[in-house]
Amino acid sequence: MGVRAGVLLFAVAILSIHVASAGSKKPAAERSGIATFYTKHSQRACSYGIQLPKDGLFAAANAALFKRGAACGKRVRVRCVGKGCISNSVQQVPPGSSGKIVPGNNTGGPINVTIVDLCVSSCKRSHATLSLSLSAFSQLADPDLGSIRIRYNWV
Repeated sequence: MGVRAGVLLFAVAILSIHVASAGSKKPAAERSGIATFYTKHSQRACSYGIQLPKDGLFAAANAALFKRGAACGKRVRVRCVGKGCISNSVQQVPPGSSGKIVPGNNTGGPINVTIVDLCVSSCKRSHATLSLSLSAFSQLADPDLGSIRIRYNWV
């Protein structure tokens, strides 16, 4: 076998290992946090082209997650944990009643949100990790709660 054939086989072997390991990438570990919600969306911190997702599922991240804008446009999987979460198995109350979703004691979510801004004052006040859009928060818990315990990870 010539030198060229040996180099080619070596390159194919390295490429095969790289491709095989790329498919087995583990998802980021879940972390604990607190989420609140906001309704006035400025997008000042991510104003360089990040559009609000059409599904309404977006969030502002605290400074630790935001990392000076590195989080702009990234997706985070969020689920509610603890009291007040909307259980996946809980349905809307019967027609003719208030129409509110009944909170349970189970996990609400998960949902995927896109980071579109930096959360400053409201996250400091409430010690929140994420400030979710009202649409996103409503899929996890009743907004009347104001804030919820969450588990989250980057996706």
